[in-house]
Amino acid sequence: TDQPFGPLGRILYHREPWSRCYGCQMGCCTCHGKDASEVFKPRRKRWCTDVICLVLFLAFLGYAGAFFMISYQKDPTLLDDILYPKDSYGNNCGKPGSEMAAFPKAIFPTLDADIIAQLPILAAGMFWQFKPTVYCAQDCPSGFSLKDPIAYGGVGYPGLVQPPQRYYSYVTQNVLARCFPKHTTSVHERIELCVQPACTNSTLNATLFGSVLCYVVDAQPDADNVWRICAPGTAAALCDAQRDACLLQIDVADSQTFVPHEQTSESETFTKMYASYVKLAVAAVESIITGPGFYTFLGAGLASPLVLAFVWAIFLRLFAASLVYMMLMLYVILCIAICIYLSIKAGWLDSNDAVANALDELTEAAEATGNAVFANVTDSLLSSAEGSEAILYSVLAVIAMIFTLLSIVGLLAARKAIKRLIAMIREMTKIFKDMFFIQLFPIGSFAMQLAIFGFYLIALYFMAYVWLDQSWYVYAGIILSYVYGFLWCIQVVRATTWTSMAAAIAWWYCNTNAANGSMGKMWVRTGVPLLFSSLWTVVLKHLGSICFGAAIIAFVQLLQVIMHALNSLTKNQQEKNKLLKLIMKCALCCLWCLEKTVKFISYYAYVYVAVRGDSFCYAAKETFVLMLENPGQTAINKMVQKLLGLLIGLATPIGCCLGAFYYLSAQTEYAKQYNPIYCAVAVFILSYLVTDSLVICFNCGIDTIFVCAFKDMKENNPPKFMSDSLRRGFGLPKTLKGSGDENGDFERLSQGENDSSHTEKPGKPPKSKKVAPARGSRDASALVKA
Repeated sequence: TDQPFGPLGRILYHREPWSRCYGCQMGCCTCHGKDASEVFKPRRKRWCTDVICLVLFLAFLGYAGAFFMISYQKDPTLLDDILYPKDSYGNNCGKPGSEMAAFPKAIFPTLDADIIAQLPILAAGMFWQFKPTVYCAQDCPSGFSLKDPIAYGGVGYPGLVQPPQRYYSYVTQNVLARCFPKHTTSVHERIELCVQPACTNSTLNATLFGSVLCYVVDAQPDADNVWRICAPGTAAALCDAQRDACLLQIDVADSQTFVPHEQTSESETFTKMYASYVKLAVAAVESIITGPGFYTFLGAGLASPLVLAFVWAIFLRLFAASLVYMMLMLYVILCIAICIYLSIKAGWLDSNDAVANALDELTEAAEATGNAVFANVTDSLLSSAEGSEAILYSVLAVIAMIFTLLSIVGLLAARKAIKRLIAMIREMTKIFKDMFFIQLFPIGSFAMQLAIFGFYLIALYFMAYVWLDQSWYVYAGIILSYVYGFLWCIQVVRATTWTSMAAAIAWWYCNTNAANGSMGKMWVRTGVPLLFSSLWTVVLKHLGSICFGAAIIAFVQLLQVIMHALNSLTKNQQEKNKLLKLIMKCALCCLWCLEKTVKFISYYAYVYVAVRGDSFCYAAKETFVLMLENPGQTAINKMVQKLLGLLIGLATPIGCCLGAFYYLSAQTEYAKQYNPIYCAVAVFILSYLVTDSLVICFNCGIDTIFVCAFKDMKENNPPKFMSDSLRRGFGLPKTLKGSGDENGDFERLSQGENDSSHTEKPGKPPKSKKVAPARGSRDASALVKA
């Protein structure tokens, strides 16, 4: 009864007597027992938080599901249009049980005429509004035969309407049951020609038994020295002799191309464009799923980032200080470089001869390369602005200089915060040793987000077509409600993943990694039981708080979506009204800043929810307190986290991508058939997603250790759970070993420090030492007094 959730539940428990929470945490209220000195609150001491928000979220899910079912019942054929391509006469190609069941492919028989008729739409780039004529066919056309042309449509076409009979002259590629054109049908004839020696060479002709006959090339009729190798009817042995005798051989490929009668230069351009897209897509897919490409895709895109995660962890463990200081130095150098560049553009350095000579030398060096584009770009970048642009650059230069100066002063004043951050980064690297699978945990979140995206994409498709008969404000309300629901669900999944990882890391901080803490059994090193137990705790107790924070973030994102839509709709008006353009840009910028601020506060609040089981409002209040008490530490943490995420998040995918490209380029047979760049790009995308999960783990680990460490120092003097390695980084003395207390005894004074209260008086027996309470009773502070 004390541990009702089995072996997995014991992970989040301390061996403590039951401490009753006085009241359910509804809305913004919370409850706190007498165990404030505990950094991590076990599951059995927690209660449900923000239940009202959870009820609202579940109600919204019910609304989304029910309204989707109503929309589906209103027009079920819309789902058929997704599963089976639809022709221009209302039939679904290949739909089982229908007249079109034997015609599963969709072709575009009058593509050129359709392009000509809808050319303004295509020229404007609105390809989604292009509606070509579609027929259903049994197979995708593989070419055009003059002797036996295949007709499509006509009297034998199934369905209520028989469309006009058409002939198709393109080679097509099947893509999702749609027959897209690859190119026009061509018949190639390859002819072997010899240029040297000339066909008039009598010795050559005698050697080859009089088989050398001059050949007239239509493209170059004046070339009277050319003769044909292996003409029709020539014996194989003589063909080989002709090839051996030829000193300069070339091949000519003649082709005959069949195009529709309706084709024009404009329609040919768009047809070739479509064909190039299809060819690119097919080649890319084949290069990934074929032979070495598939193994490289999995090895470089999935396995390599996971291995490099441990390499990064070891590197940060050994060289965290060097890397942090180097990134901060590069950051300062970049800020100074931006100030210099803005000063140059503002014209402030024109009077400086040394600077002017250096800029002239750079411009001359660019012109010396012979590349006109590079020279023009260099000249425009290094030349001074004029008029209103010079004033703008002057203002930006002043702002950049002030920002750079404040950054340098802030970094100098935050030296202690930087040292603490280095210690937290090193501490964070231990997580990957004790919880290996934590780096894969966000990948499950990504899969869940893909499923949510798929559902809402189909739902919005139905909403957009089914409710067109409604008034515009009803229609807009339906669409916006589903957009908000999509954003809300995505944020709930992300926040649940983040909070679960934070709960696991907090338990790890207070137990596995704590001073004198037990490392546990080997299965703890995988982290699977701990992660899933943390997930269970979050879902069981704090899903309401997750929904609360996610609802706020989703609302701000919905405002951004609306503002971006308004910005797109008013493009023409903005070109005529500069004030309107300025207002729109400022509104977008303010919403972007608001979203970043809300996310920053919310994700720190999620850490407090994970660590202490607080409601979201109380956790947000704790976040403000943390920032107000430690502004320098918070700013340094986020700055270095961004720089570290940028370094790891780009270096790893780029390295995997380059490795895959050069490896596949070295595979001769593969490189002959496919371009390695396609598989390399796919490797970059997959490795970026895997690396992004690693960066999320890094950020979550640093934030959670930051919250736990500073709460530990605030609530316990000295810290009760902080490990010795983290103590050294924070400039605190380490724990005493071998005291018999499972938490360790704590030194208040470093060695050699004198204190009268710790000095034994002569002639009096020494005072007994008070050891810290056991882990099962952590209500008192663990101090050692002599």
